[in-house]
Amino acid sequence: MRRLAVSVLLITTISAISLATTIHIPDDQSTIQAGLNTAVEGDTVLVASGTYVENIIWPAVNGIKLIGSGQEDCIIDGDSLGSVIRFEEDLGGIIDSSTLITGFVIQNGFSSVGGGIYFFTANPQLIDVTISGNTGYRGGGGIHCLYSNPTLTNVMITDNLAGPAEGSAGGGICCLGSNPTLTNVIITNNSVYAVWGAGSGIYCHNSCPTLSNVTISGNLGVFWGGGIACRGVSNPVLTNVTITGNGAYWGGGIYCQSDCNLVLDGVLISYNHAFYVGGGIYCYGNSATLTNVTISENTADDDGGGIYSTDSNPVLENCILWGNTPGEISGEATVSCSDVQGGWEGENNIDADPLFCDPENGDYRLQLQSPCRTDICGVMGHTTAFCEGENIEDLRISYAVTGELQLFWTAVPQADRYHVYYSETNSGAWPLEATVLVPYYTRSYPGGNGFFTVTWEED
Repeated sequence: MRRLAVSVLLITTISAISLATTIHIPDDQSTIQAGLNTAVEGDTVLVASGTYVENIIWPAVNGIKLIGSGQEDCIIDGDSLGSVIRFEEDLGGIIDSSTLITGFVIQNGFSSVGGGIYFFTANPQLIDVTISGNTGYRGGGGIHCLYSNPTLTNVMITDNLAGPAEGSAGGGICCLGSNPTLTNVIITNNSVYAVWGAGSGIYCHNSCPTLSNVTISGNLGVFWGGGIACRGVSNPVLTNVTITGNGAYWGGGIYCQSDCNLVLDGVLISYNHAFYVGGGIYCYGNSATLTNVTISENTADDDGGGIYSTDSNPVLENCILWGNTPGEISGEATVSCSDVQGGWEGENNIDADPLFCDPENGDYRLQLQSPCRTDICGVMGHTTAFCEGENIEDLRISYAVTGELQLFWTAVPQADRYHVYYSETNSGAWPLEATVLVPYYTRSYPGGNGFFTVTWEED
């Protein structure tokens, strides 16, 4: 009996595998909707290049893989007649990450919510997708997530609109009771044009999105949160994220209200603007934890160029706040191991030019001799990278009987000069010792222990 049971199991498994098929569009079915409607779990709907004018309702089947020929030449166009793709309420929450959408541009959708894609209790994957030029009349111009946890990887969300209905939210993405995961995503040039509108890039209410290696830029709204707006019990976690060039009345970069617990690690917030308060971040009645964050060149018309904090006490560690107007922090904040222009009370804080590489062109890496490279706190700001060219990997040392020390390395053909740095501790700021035009450097033996590094740059 045991052997018979095993044989039946193997036959069943092989049969199930053999049932998975590939449905070609337009060869097997003329439309994407027809292809999806004939698919069963595990099937692939493979779409050839072209523009498909459709408003797709996802069928009640999990595990379908919808694969386009690529973002360069495979477009699903909603023709402003509805959402481009909808995962409706009657799916019953069956859609998980085995469902995949990849290789498309999703454009020109128009709906009350979720002009590009509408998710209701659905958790699929989106990979290599562009969502562009869609409108959510009440919210979620690009994507609307309701009790959904989709995973987005290598996705571009651009030029989408939420509005003009009063209270519209989420020009790029609107999250309500949802926990999406975004990796390598760009959210840019989205907008919310509505009275009491919020979150031109991303809006979160009772949601906990996780963002990693995400850029949020150029998003614009007239009320709350140009880049991100969070309300309710929301706990967004941002790691290695850039928030730049966004604008809103309150919170040009980030707006956080109520029970929101914002966590930022390795985040750059720059060149955002608030038409009232909180150019970089606006915190109201909430908690925020900022670790290794750079906040620079943000502006506000009234107060709090860097951070505006009211009924809040954000905690900052190893951060840089520099060049924000008017002022770096307005209100309460607990700050340590940070560089704050004008100074701020707290353990191991400093007030010194951080020596960014090229902030006018968005390069906020630190020069090796930056005071933000410290022995006690480590490196302040959003990145540990330095800026003078490339590091020399094959550095070698020789000692002469005369007591001299010579550094030498393989010449870099495109290098116009080399920078030599010396540190006694291999931590903290690395003072620039010399700039040379040849691939070697001679100096007297320093005695004791010491560390050298050499970088190169070209004109």
